[in-house]
Amino acid sequence: MRWGLDAGITLGAAGTFFILEAWVTPQLPADAPPSIPTLSSPDDKAVGHFRPNAALASDVFLYSSMAAPLIYHGIEAGLRKDKPFGLRYGTDVMIYAETLALNLLITEILKNAIGRPRPLVYVDPDAVDADVREKLLEEQASADSLKSFPSGHASTSFAAAVGGSMLLTLKLARRRPGALAAAWVLSLGAASTAGALRVVAGKHFTSDVIAGAILGSAIGVVVPLAHWRGTLEGAPRRRRRATMQVAPAMSETTRGLVVTGRF
Repeated sequence: MRWGLDAGITLGAAGTFFILEAWVTPQLPADAPPSIPTLSSPDDKAVGHFRPNAALASDVFLYSSMAAPLIYHGIEAGLRKDKPFGLRYGTDVMIYAETLALNLLITEILKNAIGRPRPLVYVDPDAVDADVREKLLEEQASADSLKSFPSGHASTSFAAAVGGSMLLTLKLARRRPGALAAAWVLSLGAASTAGALRVVAGKHFTSDVIAGAILGSAIGVVVPLAHWRGTLEGAPRRRRRATMQVAPAMSETTRGLVVTGRF
């Protein structure tokens, strides 16, 4: 029953995201704004450049962030002998997929509702190298150029990093502090790099990346906690208090005391 609900949420969120991406986005106007708006620092540092190689590198870090939890949760599930691998890993994957699907849906809704132009919209094509000018013109003319806020790369990479690490923390708790620290540091490092490269590429303003990081991190915390059953694996269990009770026992043939207890 629980898996059915989680699968429904995941498929519903993912399906809605793809509908928005495939149908709503093409309907957006793609006319570039006539002038650069007044920007506050550090947002103004994102305007004036277009670097496709940095955008490609951000894709690598994004996909790495998304793949990493699938790998280390698979290793953790394989090392555990208390539950079948398929059951344990399947549960982890379902929670992780739900995290990413909800993040994608909320991010896409905000992008379409806000419609903020990307920094590359304000770049003069004559000011860039000839080998990237055609790609710049193509991206400036696309409807995707009005989907800058929040950064999808930042929200997704942070949802993956925080969601995967939070889920691992709830499973391992105090048993593997070194592994948990490594998962958090490496995951957040990859997510931060992906977000920073989006600014370097001219794809996002700094505020887009910060907003995406906050959104993805929040979802990455909330979804695993929603599945938490209240006991961290590896944490010391509370011992029950020993209790004892003495009561009279009387019947037609027997009279005495009955001692009962729980230890």
